[in-house]
Amino acid sequence: MKKSLTLILALMMLISVLACCNTESGTPKQTTNGATTNDVGDETSGVIDDQDPVGFYDTIEKRKAVSDGLPNKTFDGETFRILTTDWHTGHYFVEAEDANNTVDSAKYNRNLTVAERFDCEIVVAKEVMHGKLQGTLEADLASGECNYDLVAGHVMTMGEITQNDYFMNWYDVPYVDFEKPWWSQSNINDLTYMGACFIAVGDFVISSIANTWCVYYNKDLGANWGIEDNLYEIVDEGKFTLDYLGELTKDIYEDIDKNSLYDEADLYGYVSGNGSALVTYTWSLNNPIFKKDGDTLEYVFNSEKVVDILEKLRHYFHDVEGITCGTTYNEVYGSQKFAASQAVFANGSLADSMSTFAKMENYAILPYPKWDEAQENYYTVVDGGHDALGVPNSVMAADRTEFVGIITEALNAESFKQVILPYYEQALKLRGTRDDESLKTIDLIVSSRVFDFGFVYDGWKGAAFVLGGLINDPYTEFSSKYAELETQITTRYEEVIAYFEQAASN
Repeated sequence: MKKSLTLILALMMLISVLACCNTESGTPKQTTNGATTNDVGDETSGVIDDQDPVGFYDTIEKRKAVSDGLPNKTFDGETFRILTTDWHTGHYFVEAEDANNTVDSAKYNRNLTVAERFDCEIVVAKEVMHGKLQGTLEADLASGECNYDLVAGHVMTMGEITQNDYFMNWYDVPYVDFEKPWWSQSNINDLTYMGACFIAVGDFVISSIANTWCVYYNKDLGANWGIEDNLYEIVDEGKFTLDYLGELTKDIYEDIDKNSLYDEADLYGYVSGNGSALVTYTWSLNNPIFKKDGDTLEYVFNSEKVVDILEKLRHYFHDVEGITCGTTYNEVYGSQKFAASQAVFANGSLADSMSTFAKMENYAILPYPKWDEAQENYYTVVDGGHDALGVPNSVMAADRTEFVGIITEALNAESFKQVILPYYEQALKLRGTRDDESLKTIDLIVSSRVFDFGFVYDGWKGAAFVLGGLINDPYTEFSSKYAELETQITTRYEEVIAYFEQAASN
């Protein structure tokens, strides 16, 4: 196949994410936006014992020991107003009477902690369908007023509309410290360009964890089919590859309805839904859209490797008896098969453990497989329906940036301290017990999330869905499909990059 020329997009990064520095009590520390913070008492700035196998995900006590460095200020009952999509309202606000489980109680207490500490009220001011997010922001800016302090919206919609000057540069929001562990470092690194970051993901965005793609393993079915490997050890040793999983599952098949057809009624070794479940392989097999190399952002998607990836995925999902995927855009096909005990392995999101798999018990949560053992890390992405955070430009016009920065940072910090570990424990069904292997693996999965510039700013015109869309299309060569879309893809990314460059020059 003819290899297309690689597009190199040069950039100058004005800001780098710094390693955590002096952690002595009371020592001022420079944040990424120029504000100074002070760690007080016995709190730490974010460094926890590296020898702890679970790290930050060990105990709530260790999380609470990480200082947010925020000042002692009160805001006389001021209201902090969140605009969000109607899918995820419950992640940001829970009424006291609805806090009837561990996770919802943690969310309620998070908001209460922040509200009482800073004497403010936290509300979801409006919830809209993600398709109406742009119109809502247009009306806010046109009104000349500031109706919303924080937008928590569908990440791809946020990326699509960023060029309309809706959002502040996060580096201009005081007291937001991207060095802290409640901000996803991969998100900050990947989406900071020329000193600007307009949308970001922190621990306040629970959907960015809930919608993380992973692989589920039914331990009982696996034992029935002779799987003896300790898969946690396989993962830990870096051996959980696509070929390993393929060899493990290629012969696991049972014609349950005895009709001699490979259909939805049968049992398979490995099952995936269509849609985002297949799109995730773009990143899990390490062929991203953009790659950071120092101060250079390189477009790397159109590679020889992506052709090899497509060929292998088509082989496994369509030529191998024990492996199958949905043939229509049905992301939940794999999780539905898994819930019915008709799949030994299946792609799913972390949220499936608390919804589709609520009545299931004996399963493991594993990362998406690597391309090969030479691939250094496991990678995954979050389904494009998760939220990201943006601060409307109307906040700056209304001189509310200090208030918004403090409350936003506090909500992300308290999510890290109070909400994330209970969420993990509920997802893993620990119910008061400890399972360090499971916690370590789910930590690995969440920390391996990729927030690729080319995915978040795809705008449904970039390269994010090309590979996933071709897996179920045996007749179209990658080269011909890419040639069809290349102008559209290049134009989209050039427009986004031009916006960032313009922002940097202002």
